[in-house]
Amino acid sequence: PAELLDQILRESAYLAEIRGPRLGQARENLKKIRAMVRRIQNRGYLTLARVPEYIDRLSLGEESSAVVNALDAVNLMTVHAAKGLEFPVVWVVNLARGTGHGRDPIRVSSNSDGDASVAVGEFDSEADEQEPARDLEETRRLMYVALTRARERLYLASVLKDGVLRPGRGSLAEVLPADFRALFGAAAVDSGEGGLTWRSGPQSAHQLAVCVDDRPGEGLPATGAAPLARPAATDDFAPLPGGGSPQTVTATVAGVDEQRPMDHDTDLDRPLGVVVHRLLERFGLGRPVDESEVRRLLPELLAHDDLPPEGARRAHLAQRAALAIDRLRGDGRLRRLFETGTVYHEVPFTMREESGTVRGIIDCLVRNPDGGVSVLEIKTGVRRPEHQAQLAVYQRAAALLFPAARIDGELGYAQSGR
Repeated sequence: PAELLDQILRESAYLAEIRGPRLGQARENLKKIRAMVRRIQNRGYLTLARVPEYIDRLSLGEESSAVVNALDAVNLMTVHAAKGLEFPVVWVVNLARGTGHGRDPIRVSSNSDGDASVAVGEFDSEADEQEPARDLEETRRLMYVALTRARERLYLASVLKDGVLRPGRGSLAEVLPADFRALFGAAAVDSGEGGLTWRSGPQSAHQLAVCVDDRPGEGLPATGAAPLARPAATDDFAPLPGGGSPQTVTATVAGVDEQRPMDHDTDLDRPLGVVVHRLLERFGLGRPVDESEVRRLLPELLAHDDLPPEGARRAHLAQRAALAIDRLRGDGRLRRLFETGTVYHEVPFTMREESGTVRGIIDCLVRNPDGGVSVLEIKTGVRRPEHQAQLAVYQRAAALLFPAARIDGELGYAQSGR
């Protein structure tokens, strides 16, 4: 890919096309991309398809890590990066702002039969006619993700034009109902004492509060609504205690004795753990899973980079995963928990302890019919003393999530006799 990229840049006269006042910055960006492609190419097998996948994963991974580390802070992030995360309070801002770009000058698409279609310039192909509907559906999905990140409070904000919310093309506001968009204009004029009411149906009414500015002349016009309570100034620019940022560790490392040498894992141990956990999430322990079924599901359960090539290694991975599920099913305690409780898989947490910030992912968290909570840690490797310490960390996290519940823990091993 690196050589092909250089050839494309050379033969397309790309540097001539980007000339202008920002040529210097553009050249530097190209140099970074070329260096990145060569670096990941040197690490192992790389195809053109994997280049954008790697860059996309790298970008989202860095942003998500920043979110997890920014405790007691405002997290500014894209809707895509917020997938899978939740916050007590969420602001969705710039609702009316559109994507700001038109159609590409050259558009390539394919139909269900695999036939390619190319449209150039102002020519409208059948795919061009379908594109607005597809974009609208994607915007609806993004809006759903944005709104469901909030656990307790959700704020919606937008700039108005002539007192009206006018959604730009591709904006989140474009998928809001027209009567809901009208509420923004009503809120700017007069929110009233009880806020605003929106009816999503004949029997469904939603009471909405309105944030107003109580400082005439500095922002929005003053309204008749009660002013928002303003906290006292809390700016404090004194040096942070401890001389630096608090230490952040993962729960896995927190439970490991660093003085004890770790066993050497084979290259299939990591994908085996992923496959077993995802089989548990999909099927539970209610029925056996045979080797042929696991092998058929492997492309769905593993990322492309982790999937062994077709052949003996993939067959061996499927065999080990099916055997692991069979051994876990033989643990009566685990089966009863899966059958009687509500199971949540891969529950992330971040908590503060005296040693610093601890974060991790609980394999399975079960809410039992009696109100208690069970933490299940599934191990596909060998039994180690530090696993119990790791389970204790997860139990402390579960106790913070469910302060009134009885918390117990269980270690499940997929290997027998070791």
